[in-house]
Amino acid sequence: MIDVSSIALGTVLLGCAMGLFAGLMPGLGYSTTLLLAFPLLLDMSILELLIIYSSVVTISIYVGSIPATLYGIPGDTASMPAVYESRNLKSEKQVSNAISGAAFGGFFGSVSVAIFCVLMVNYLDAIKYFYSTPLFLALLTFASFLIIWNAGNKIWVSVLLFIVGSILGLVGYNKHLDMPILVFSDQMYGGLPMGVVLVTLFAVPNIAFYFNYFKSNKKDTSNESYSIWSIYFLNPIKSTFFSIVGFLAGMVPGLTTIMASMISYNIMSYFTKDPVKRIVASEVGNNAGAFSCLLPLLIFGVPITASEALLLFFLEQNGFSNSAVQIGPLMKDLVNNFLLINLIGLVLAWPLSNLVKYFYKIDLRYVFGVVLVVIFMTVMYSAWDNYSVWYYLILIVILTPIGVALRNLQMLPLIFAYLISNKYLASVIIFKQLYF
Repeated sequence: MIDVSSIALGTVLLGCAMGLFAGLMPGLGYSTTLLLAFPLLLDMSILELLIIYSSVVTISIYVGSIPATLYGIPGDTASMPAVYESRNLKSEKQVSNAISGAAFGGFFGSVSVAIFCVLMVNYLDAIKYFYSTPLFLALLTFASFLIIWNAGNKIWVSVLLFIVGSILGLVGYNKHLDMPILVFSDQMYGGLPMGVVLVTLFAVPNIAFYFNYFKSNKKDTSNESYSIWSIYFLNPIKSTFFSIVGFLAGMVPGLTTIMASMISYNIMSYFTKDPVKRIVASEVGNNAGAFSCLLPLLIFGVPITASEALLLFFLEQNGFSNSAVQIGPLMKDLVNNFLLINLIGLVLAWPLSNLVKYFYKIDLRYVFGVVLVVIFMTVMYSAWDNYSVWYYLILIVILTPIGVALRNLQMLPLIFAYLISNKYLASVIIFKQLYF
């Protein structure tokens, strides 16, 4: 039974609203969505930050499968199997079954993972004692390698982006080396503002790419109709299997829910050509991985995605340390809230999914324009709060054209490197002191 006292209802609802937005806005992703609440996140507790993040990830997965299934538009990056199979859905009934089946299958996967974590919660504190500098360094290296390898760019391009991101992350006074790096003014001693870098070199390129995408690939849905009341369930044994696959794949650095979704989809593809079953299997694994991807961050303090690196920044601003926080009690509270999040996700993705067709009657290019304005206002609020308006504006003017010019590249290697560069350098220095 859910302990209502441990549920932060307001935080859950805010995170679910952000997740709904992320799922319906193709290409924005978790990091860009979190940027919209940048000032608010700085004042949240550790539990509230984890609830916000798990809400955004989980709800965007639930909702992202709907535009992917209906229109072949990837609302969430892990919904690619639904995009692939959307062209194979031949009837109204198949579309309905795919949407409702993905919702219920995803709910099954999420609840299975939550139950498993509750059963294992007494052992999670013991796992963190295996944490060590070599392991931390190895995990960061492995995550960096996978992100570079799977970014979708040419390898040398991803490597170059990773190097540039590392340099940007090290700008400022470095306490580990006790020296300034690429500092040309007093304001640069504090480093390049994270909000500016993420907006200009991550959010803007994504929005610029999808703005052109929808301009040339707008799909006419005026004659489409569908029913969502036909519920489709996978065999419970198969659902349990794909929940396990998603749970394990979700902990793989750099891939998480994407790998969980793709592995489940590929396994099911060996057994059936039914596009509905393939979509449902991918969503079971997808949702299962949405929670397990947090475990390396909570246990080892290692972010395995760029969005988790951003989350870790906010957590550390509020006093989080994996070596000091009691993981067991924190996990119990998080699981309680996670169950509520999934109930909300089920309601959004199942009986309310028929409203999505009205959303896509809006020209998404105008929506993206509004998103840019909101993000810019958020960043400038941070600039005003730090008495650095002109510094932020100069950086925006310099970096925005670069971001737009690189819009056809996957900027994840650059952003991930920017976010972990100082932590990676600190680990290398500690490793050297311990072993050499």
